[in-house]
Amino acid sequence: MRVIHFILIFSFAVNAFASVDVKWQHTNGIESKVKGFYSTTKDDPWLQSGIISAQLSPKKKYLLVEMATSKPITVELRWMNSENLFDSNCTVSFKINQINKPVLKAIDLDKFGTFNTLTNLRLDPGNNAGLKFEIHKLKFVSVDEVPVNLLSEMIEFRGYTSKLHYLPGELIEYRVSLLSKNYPTHRSAKLLTVNVIDEKGKTVASHFQQYGLQEIYKVKEIYGVLNKDGKLKSGKYRLETISKDLQTGFKLKASHDFGVISDSDPYIYETPFKFVKDFTIIKDQKDTWHIFSITGDYIQGHDWMPDGNERTFSHGTSKDLRNWEYHKPVLSISDNDYPDGNGKYEDRNIWAPHVVFEDGIYYMYYTSINTHVSQSISLATSKDLFNWTKYDKNPVVTLEGSSWAYWKRDGWADARDPALFKDGDTYYMYFTVYAKNGDGTIAVCSSKDMKNWTTPTIAAVGKPAMESPQVWKQDGNYYMTTSSTGAGVWKSNRPDKGWFEIDFPRPPVQTMEKYVPTSVSYAEEVAPLNNDEKIIASITWRHWGNTIYISKILTDKNGEPTGYESPFELK
Repeated sequence: MRVIHFILIFSFAVNAFASVDVKWQHTNGIESKVKGFYSTTKDDPWLQSGIISAQLSPKKKYLLVEMATSKPITVELRWMNSENLFDSNCTVSFKINQINKPVLKAIDLDKFGTFNTLTNLRLDPGNNAGLKFEIHKLKFVSVDEVPVNLLSEMIEFRGYTSKLHYLPGELIEYRVSLLSKNYPTHRSAKLLTVNVIDEKGKTVASHFQQYGLQEIYKVKEIYGVLNKDGKLKSGKYRLETISKDLQTGFKLKASHDFGVISDSDPYIYETPFKFVKDFTIIKDQKDTWHIFSITGDYIQGHDWMPDGNERTFSHGTSKDLRNWEYHKPVLSISDNDYPDGNGKYEDRNIWAPHVVFEDGIYYMYYTSINTHVSQSISLATSKDLFNWTKYDKNPVVTLEGSSWAYWKRDGWADARDPALFKDGDTYYMYFTVYAKNGDGTIAVCSSKDMKNWTTPTIAAVGKPAMESPQVWKQDGNYYMTTSSTGAGVWKSNRPDKGWFEIDFPRPPVQTMEKYVPTSVSYAEEVAPLNNDEKIIASITWRHWGNTIYISKILTDKNGEPTGYESPFELK
């Protein structure tokens, strides 16, 4: 998507924020009609950068923006540091749904705690020519000057259940979090109301609690359990949370969809109060299924950057793919492991595990990420899937010195999402790479001993951001799925090259889901169900916790994949 930019230039005396003059310096792409009224042209528009005083009052870090547009749009407000570099983390978005009517928004310029180091402000109003917009107001204010009706949009108030799906009779755990940073300065008592509402709009469970806010910038968290009698039947439910200030009457509201599933629903895996991302699934020698996945606290939004997120792998086990037991995470890393933070191969994060079994040993290959977000492939081994030892010669695969792949140790470089596939006596490893020519690429290398790997070569080339490859063999042919914007299904008659894209649907998780909205399937993982059949597990992206759906791959008489089934008979 092309983004239209215009940059605001402010002129004011230090600490005189009641009135702000806006001066525009135009280039091609934006036409000025009258003061405060503009329209975009067919050219890519932008306005030159302006300086915001570094002595901005600590209390006046909220920007009131009132603007009108000729069509509904999503506006992005961005700011830059003193080196004039835009930082994607310093971005907030707001929607304008009305047409040709002024809409007032309040923006927290210190949302990420870094505004004092930033110098330039940019407002992006759309992405097409012919958009008309008017700027009615630009004013810096304190949090106590923000109109009350805008506060609820600025205060992070969330209520959610520990999972998105529960079994009948299972206790419904919930968590309510409130970031007090943008709350008005008064700290009177508040009443929290938590309700569970069924499909007919009936309240079937409630909880009330009084609480207070003591420290600014702190996250207030409240835990609880509903459905203590375990009487919720299969169906759709909504968690509704309301916080009311007992002094002023000010209210905050949040809602969260979840479901209670039945035996006819698909097999799924979730982790309480934690998100799951790229994962691996394997059945041990005692017919117990194990899942290991990237994990983190989804109060921070499924992000790999916050401290503590994506630095360990979750571990769950099940006999029936329906009832899961959660175990201690594995392969956790901490700053104590690498106290100097000097860019060793995995002092920042670990991603995308993949486990295979060979000669009594489980081998887990995973992505190691260093301080600079340079990625490489590392190895850990286990005899029981619970206790893991990292290989003392990690990483086992890098792209250092590659003639065709973009890779460096001191900056972002792709070499992630390893997937293992055994053909005869040879293991092939597939992983995500960024080629120097800009193509989305899946690399492949091979090994006989699981530790020494050949120099990676190109296996498949396609759309950019081909991620999370997964390979399996079906009646003499090889199949591979890839995810992200380079999502596709690929086929070859050999494992190392010759891949071409085929028209084959991904697991239809959106049609399988009956209870909560979901995204498309990605980061699939294939594992044998028995000698002749295979399962495919796929993850979906949601804001509050992700779900892994587990299906059986259906084939025709020639062994060609035809679709998916879940639930299915376990053998």
